[in-house]
Amino acid sequence: MRCKGDKLMKYELIMLLNPESNEEKVDEMIAKYEKVIKAAKGEFIGAEKWGLRDLMVTFQKKKNLTNAYYVLINFEYDNQKQLTKLNYKLKIDTEIIRHMISKAFIKPEAPLEAVA
Repeated sequence: MRCKGDKLMKYELIMLLNPESNEEKVDEMIAKYEKVIKAAKGEFIGAEKWGLRDLMVTFQKKKNLTNAYYVLINFEYDNQKQLTKLNYKLKIDTEIIRHMISKAFIKPEAPLEAVA
């Protein structure tokens, strides 16, 4: 349970998974990182499976890869220490080719007025 003063920051995690991953394996990976986020007292907002997509670049260690399975996970954390631990777990996971965590872009609730 969180106190009223706790401020959660919204983040997005994009994972590039092994292209040979089937739907079952992708669902397992999403469930795995949902548990990791919740275990660190973060909030799992949701996940989107973007599917198999072509890679625009080749990676030095994986030169033969031409595509990867893309997954987007939205979550909230309240401190940097949690992010560091999550990032470490993502780095050592052999099923993940690449990953990126960034702050989520939050659209303003009311449109901004034009400055004349």
